[in-house]
Amino acid sequence: MVIFGIAYAGVRYYVAKMNYQPYETDYVRGSDVYYEQGVTNLLLIGTDERHSGDTERSDTMIVLSINPKKHKIVMTSILRDSYVEIPGYGAHRLNAAYQYGGAALLIQTIEQNFKLAIDSYAKVDFYSFVDIVDAVGGVVIDVDEGERNYVNGYLNEINALLGAAEGDGYLTETGPQLLNGKQALSYARIRYIGTDFQRTERQREILQGVMANAKNIRPKSLLILLDQVLPQITTNVKEHRMTMMILTSIFYMGYEVEQNRVPMDGTWWDEMVNGQEVLGIDFEANIHGIRERIYGTE
Repeated sequence: MVIFGIAYAGVRYYVAKMNYQPYETDYVRGSDVYYEQGVTNLLLIGTDERHSGDTERSDTMIVLSINPKKHKIVMTSILRDSYVEIPGYGAHRLNAAYQYGGAALLIQTIEQNFKLAIDSYAKVDFYSFVDIVDAVGGVVIDVDEGERNYVNGYLNEINALLGAAEGDGYLTETGPQLLNGKQALSYARIRYIGTDFQRTERQREILQGVMANAKNIRPKSLLILLDQVLPQITTNVKEHRMTMMILTSIFYMGYEVEQNRVPMDGTWWDEMVNGQEVLGIDFEANIHGIRERIYGTE
């Protein structure tokens, strides 16, 4: 108990550096939204903010589900072009929900359309993403020639935003290699090779690499990592709960990690709405599919 108390106090000191942001508005969760005690669903939001004060859209949305009963972690990307009903705004692409009403409206939209209970959220922007990947020592990614060219193209914009020299960080070879923060961000943004489905796969690949590196860090280095990473995160998770989540993470670091995305194969189609390309969705099929992957039940 004494050791736990010391650890708790030490971790909470760093947790206090987070950017705590409660929901922008209140909402009542629908009675048909599925919830299972003990399973945590954390919505990870990556926004496209480049300059302070920019109007943000949620460029990346990944539900990180921790299921102690099944000893697994499921990463579920929800594609931003999913055509959904946004409460109070009608039918739009999913990524518009964050712009209209922040994390609260985005979560309400996901819950209403996919009947999946979201416990809380954590948000990062372009700059936070770069810092977090750098803090864990980068991620190893197998980059092909086409991806290399696009990474270098996106690096031009990122270098300009960061005030770095033109060409800094350019990839000169293909194959497995260690990517730093801005290289990983460039890789995650690739959308012209394959479809947006492949883009979300790249994002989950990076997230899995960050998690793998973080779990191998020694306790002393972990505190340094927390000091670097937590101030980069905006979340509605309160200090006590976040501290307990970090302290208990040792129990699920060995869990199997599964990849998932919504919409699932065979449950979507292309549509044109008001001149915009969107993804039409079989919601019933995806609701059952999500429950099966996360909870092992329909």
